Amino acid sequence: MHATPDEPFVYVPHQGTEAKPNDTVSVIDVASTVSLISVKGKREFPRTFCH
Repeated sequence: MHATPDEPFVYVPHQGTEAKPNDTVSVIDVASTVSLISVKGKREFPRTFCH
């Protein structure tokens, strides 16, 4: 998980298991604690989540 006090989002990687690794990352809104999006694979986040 990556979080900073001045950012509105938390980025949470889903690790899976050694036998079945996972390659998704969820973006969670800190204020509402709602998962806004899950991104699979090596893709870029939508511009709305980038500063």
